[in-house]
Amino acid sequence: KDVLKIGFYLGGSGNFEKIYEVLKDLIPKINLYNKKVQIIVIPGLYSKGVTKIKNLSIKNNLIKVLNPSLNLDVVLSSLDLLISSAGNIIYESAYYKIPSLIFEVSKNQNNKIQYMEKLGHYFVLPLNDMKYSKKISKLIYFMLEKYKRLKNLQTKKEIQIDNNGALRI
Repeated sequence: KDVLKIGFYLGGSGNFEKIYEVLKDLIPKINLYNKKVQIIVIPGLYSKGVTKIKNLSIKNNLIKVLNPSLNLDVVLSSLDLLISSAGNIIYESAYYKIPSLIFEVSKNQNNKIQYMEKLGHYFVLPLNDMKYSKKISKLIYFMLEKYKRLKNLQTKKEIQIDNNGALRI
């Protein structure tokens, strides 16, 4: 692809305050990256803390903030890397084979890492780690640098997700 697209999504009501700090640290790194990158922020209908990111996007054309939507399929299918909460989106990103950095933002999102790895999610962190914005931005940049390897892992995951679940019921 000519442009690598990184998506940031925190569910329908996530708080983007910590994502803002990560983005501030990530943008200078991306400017040094040898490929064109676009950051797509995907707020939910009830998300908080998006205004700061919108203001940052006005100053920096790397960032695009979408309007909240209930249908994420078109956006997800275009992403190359996903930074997200560990909600139902983990199954959608597994279906689209998107390398992901997942944060467990609530108690019901605590999953055993061996099950997440079977779905192709190898980077799963507790929400508390988001406070280390500089380290998180370095990790995201590292994921960009090793993107081909991460994408290859998606083809070798143990559990392949398809879109036939409703037919099976």
